[in-house]
Amino acid sequence: MRLAIVEDDKEDREKFITMAEKWAYGENISVETQEFSSGEAFTKDYQPGQFDLIFMDVFMRGMDGIETVKQIRQGDRHVLVVFVTNSREYIFKAAPLHIFDYINKPCSYERMAYVLSEAQRTLPEQDKTLDFVCGRQEVSLKMKEIMYIEADNNYTVFTVNGETYRYRISFSGIAALLPELQFLNCTRGIMLNMEYIQDQDNDTFEMTDGKKFPIRRNGRKQIIGQYEQYQFSKLENI
Repeated sequence: MRLAIVEDDKEDREKFITMAEKWAYGENISVETQEFSSGEAFTKDYQPGQFDLIFMDVFMRGMDGIETVKQIRQGDRHVLVVFVTNSREYIFKAAPLHIFDYINKPCSYERMAYVLSEAQRTLPEQDKTLDFVCGRQEVSLKMKEIMYIEADNNYTVFTVNGETYRYRISFSGIAALLPELQFLNCTRGIMLNMEYIQDQDNDTFEMTDGKKFPIRRNGRKQIIGQYEQYQFSKLENI
């Protein structure tokens, strides 16, 4: 497991590394840790996929943790982020950034071990794929990278990491393969990955690429409720 510790207090960085190494030794797992003393230092050369888990201090000199993660999320929607702070009041500001967990200082070893164990359990889930056959072609798309899916007559169109792929395959057959806890049928012929919804009003969902999709009138309350429950479930895990 590749860990980044972004913390402007040297003593706190060392404590986190020590606890992570202790947990790894007990679980017989290899961990690589890299420490950063500021948000600016972390974002300077950051590349998507560089780390599995980031421990991010909220209050830092210069760029704070929330602004740092905002920058990271522009290019990396999937890395697990744990915010570290003295106050839980910032949990609601952090929620739209799709954080994995939240740690209050001072952090105990038990709390650190719990977060690392949950991350270890979650990481394989991020590699789940949507697999289907189109004609003679076998297709495999990473679930986490699918932004939305649209029906187009006899075709199904996938938007994956900003790229569009079109296959002659039944939309209803594809929809049946998608996990309900992650994908939302907002209107006829459209499935949205709720991880990529950045805004919502009574009539539309707006995705992170700026595209808007209508919410059907029939069952609108239930559709919005499903999305809100998805957001609340993420907060409950923090």
